[in-house]
Amino acid sequence: MFVARGLSLAQPAQLPEPPTGFHWERAPEIKGAFLVPHKWFFKAERKTDTYGYFISRENIDKAGEFLVGLSVNVMPHLKGQDAVAYARDFMAAYPADKTLLDEWDASMPPFAGRGCLVEDETTRMHTLMVANPKTNALYLFVFEAPKGQWSEAWPIGEEILRLMLLDDEI
Repeated sequence: MFVARGLSLAQPAQLPEPPTGFHWERAPEIKGAFLVPHKWFFKAERKTDTYGYFISRENIDKAGEFLVGLSVNVMPHLKGQDAVAYARDFMAAYPADKTLLDEWDASMPPFAGRGCLVEDETTRMHTLMVANPKTNALYLFVFEAPKGQWSEAWPIGEEILRLMLLDDEI
């Protein structure tokens, strides 16, 4: 994951050239930007204090769900809880009802976090939970695909996750 410190999208910002086959979608609420593969869909929504972003092969608005894609949940300025402790506890419990295939430290200063690769009966999920201790913000990234489609889908998911722009002041 790439974090651009102090990225400001309030003014027209020049985004890096996207990799071939991708374009940028901005997330102005969090001063961020995500890579989206051509012919995929991008959806943003807000529910209470959480911003949700979805980059999916399927059109969520038509299908009501997606099979292959990334969901991002951002809780800026988490209230009543310590974001770093929440991220740690969440990731410790997350694999409980899934098969844990791998886990790793996903910290990138100032962000602290963990990552894991898990699967259940039908789906494989690459999950990252990171927290910004400066702002008490929490970020959950889950790229998922049916197990039988993982080897085809993961290189796309890996590229999306490799180059994301997040503002560390949010």
